[in-house]
Amino acid sequence: MSPENISYRRIVAGEGNLFKQIWLEALRSTPSSYASVLQDWQDLPDEEWNRRLADPVFGAFSGCDPIGLMGLIRKHPAKLRHRAVVVMAYVRDDYRRMGTASGLLQHVSSFAKSEGILQLELCVSAENTSAIEFYRRQHFSQLCKLPGGLVEDGRHISEVQMLRALGDKDPAERG
Repeated sequence: MSPENISYRRIVAGEGNLFKQIWLEALRSTPSSYASVLQDWQDLPDEEWNRRLADPVFGAFSGCDPIGLMGLIRKHPAKLRHRAVVVMAYVRDDYRRMGTASGLLQHVSSFAKSEGILQLELCVSAENTSAIEFYRRQHFSQLCKLPGGLVEDGRHISEVQMLRALGDKDPAERG
């Protein structure tokens, strides 16, 4: 379980079962970390898992074993195509605090830059302080806190919206 034994790559079409394995693990092990719920994903047909890989999903691997993932969804209207949202960030417990999440984010960021994306956005539960601190260390800035952005088991949980510039300028400086 050393960082040098971890590899990163995009999970591609045809690897829906690999995507399914690690994403369902994430939803089972840390359900409060996501807006998605296990029930919405667990019974999807194989074709749907492969279809959802049209949006880039990157995996972290120890050997052939998936140990983490992070996805990217690009905004579609022409005037928003310079923006993308980081989704599904997960690293298995045994591989946390070893640079695995940083490695995933580096691969996602490099891919995004190569696609002309200038800024990454994400939302995280205000209760997930370790994730918020991780993103701050990765140069994300907090944009706002949305009260009641998530509802889980009848509880209203604030959601923190964050942004990271990938270009030369901070988005606020672009005007």
